[in-house]
Amino acid sequence: MMNRIIRLLTLASLLGFGGIALAHGPYDSSAQMIVFDESLELSATLGMDGARQVLLNAGLSEADAASALAVRGPSTRFDLSVELAPRFFELRAGGTLLTPQRLRVITDGLEAKFTVTYAGTHSGALEVRARYFDAVEKMKPGVFTAMDENRSVNTQTIFTHAQTTTEVRLTGAVAPEVAGKESGTNAAPMPEDVSTAAQPPPAASEASAPSRSLVLWIGGAILLVGAIGVLLKAMNRKR
Repeated sequence: MMNRIIRLLTLASLLGFGGIALAHGPYDSSAQMIVFDESLELSATLGMDGARQVLLNAGLSEADAASALAVRGPSTRFDLSVELAPRFFELRAGGTLLTPQRLRVITDGLEAKFTVTYAGTHSGALEVRARYFDAVEKMKPGVFTAMDENRSVNTQTIFTHAQTTTEVRLTGAVAPEVAGKESGTNAAPMPEDVSTAAQPPPAASEASAPSRSLVLWIGGAILLVGAIGVLLKAMNRKR
């Protein structure tokens, strides 16, 4: 009972009152999954020190890591080698490791958002593992939210060093790319400016911060009220 109360209070503070989901310190983190009709995106938003350590741990030089995290514009996204994608996430369907198709990064000098794209239509139970915790001892807990492209939340939990995996259950047809299968795409080396290249439309993954902030605040408030209610019931039972 007490563990449940503590978890609810922690999630509430991270969502609505701690600011961790939106404003990142050097080692803060948050993650999200967005499911589209024909693809799926996993994103990790990391504080700059944490992001740098992940890249260095992946084998990049100091110069390459600095280049990947350089600020070049508020809407400028850059392709990184897709071989770096497993340093951020592992995604499995039915125990089978899925193949990432693309890895992009966008930075503002305070945080870096790494987005891994998986092609195909996905359903059933998906297991998500946040691998960026492996590289950074100081990485702080962060909220993970899974949603569809209309921002309807499917799953919400907290990733920590002690809990880096979660299960997301989806509906629909399954046609994922599996690890080891040729994807037919050539990953860019390190990092390439794709700001002038053809870009997908700015979908829900780049929704305005005020709207996301309001949703998270309300969610945090609801969880906090629920945790207080559970605590009061537990106290009354003891009396």
